[in-house]
Amino acid sequence: MANVFGDESADQKAKIVYAVAALIGPDSAWEATERDWLKLTNGEEFHATEWGSKHGYDSYNALARVIQSNGLRGQGVAIDLVAFRAAFPDLKTQDYAYHKCFIEVVDRLIKVSTEQGYKDLKFTFDGRQGQGTTGLLYHFVTANKEWADAFSFADEISFSNRKNPRIQIADMVASETMKGFLSARDNAPFREAFRILGTSNNRIWFDFLVEEYFSGWRNSLHEMEKSTGLYAHEYLAWIRRRSMQDNLNSRIRFLIWHEGTSLGLSSKYPK
Repeated sequence: MANVFGDESADQKAKIVYAVAALIGPDSAWEATERDWLKLTNGEEFHATEWGSKHGYDSYNALARVIQSNGLRGQGVAIDLVAFRAAFPDLKTQDYAYHKCFIEVVDRLIKVSTEQGYKDLKFTFDGRQGQGTTGLLYHFVTANKEWADAFSFADEISFSNRKNPRIQIADMVASETMKGFLSARDNAPFREAFRILGTSNNRIWFDFLVEEYFSGWRNSLHEMEKSTGLYAHEYLAWIRRRSMQDNLNSRIRFLIWHEGTSLGLSSKYPK
């Protein structure tokens, strides 16, 4: 069994950058990391936005070394929200940014699981984003036939809060993903904790999705529609028949419905 714990982060007004990060490892790696983490925090609830100013950055960086040294693997993905809005001005930025980051992080951790030989996966995320949205995303991800054939996923995604040291650990990585993006954007030096996490023998990675990524994605949408069979007009007709609003949940539900009908499950996913 490999456990995944994840969290999110954004700039103060969520106007510049949004990030999701998650770490994966067997119970032995999580237990060792949690034990060393609690020794340094003395059981105090950790918040990445406050710890350095409250306890000093030597303490903060020491906690980063705990994550670095105990064998966990992870991925942080940050989205340039300004570039995202410019490429897709009609989308509700934060909802879709979370959707995109979540899918990108899970996709990368699935690849890590393949490399490490993990077969049983259990996901636990911080519950602030909303269990409904994250649950739908998880359902869509785990319904992927290629992944479902290769892995045994927990039936449901689990949710926790900042009292859980493993969510606190994910919080640090998510925060450093967000702050690392800001440093790269401003051509400023990276924070020491970001450098520590990034030198974990290629076990923790950071990806920043910026203007070139989203302009390329936008320009390829027509080809994506043809290759996937997912056309915007079909989606709009689908939500009109159900008197649904165009939002993240509706789009995820449409993807699940479309997947079901393409597999001949029209009785389960009615038109």
